[in-house]
Amino acid sequence: MKLTKEQVQRIDSFLQGIGADYIDIRLEMVDHIASEIEEKVEDVEEFFDNKKFQTHFVKYMLSRKDKLIDQYNKQEKRLTWFCLILIFKDFLKQLARIQNLNLIALISVLCFIVGPNFLKATTIIMLCLLFGLLFFGAKRTSLFYKKYKDVKIIRTYMALISFIIIIPMQFTNYIDILYKGNYNLNTIYMYYISFVLGYLLNQSFLSKKREIENKYQFLIN
Repeated sequence: MKLTKEQVQRIDSFLQGIGADYIDIRLEMVDHIASEIEEKVEDVEEFFDNKKFQTHFVKYMLSRKDKLIDQYNKQEKRLTWFCLILIFKDFLKQLARIQNLNLIALISVLCFIVGPNFLKATTIIMLCLLFGLLFFGAKRTSLFYKKYKDVKIIRTYMALISFIIIIPMQFTNYIDILYKGNYNLNTIYMYYISFVLGYLLNQSFLSKKREIENKYQFLIN
């Protein structure tokens, strides 16, 4: 007997309750569990009949809780590597785009040719570029991220972008740089690497937004 939408939702809610956060992984697990119930259970209505903890469904799911958590964790690890490989491939595509290469060339001239002679100005410019990338990137993607934050590839993108842009800033003492004038090339080069990587990842994410939306829209709705 085919499960109803409400019965499928109960499976999904149980998985959420045991920590299965990513909706794309839950979908696959829900389909598998639903098919298993349809195949094995003769009286589905009785199986889902709400009798609190005496419900056959609840006892059935609780008996498989550890197995389901282990299955979810394994799928999450596999999906993490899949997302990283997918992002890396698109990162290389962004690196090959002429408009991105032109911007990187311009930033490279600033950091490697102009930078050694104008440490203060170059450091401030690079710092402003990083903050700008972080601010405008967040502004363009915040609503999208809020809507699709339970999709694995979205969180992977956001984690990578945040790490690459924010972490280098943590190694910098802004008081020393902006007020004491302790400018140095290493800071400029660190900001350069952070900006280039963050910019390309951000461009990759923006280029994938429509594709991600088309693929996962039905899960959110």
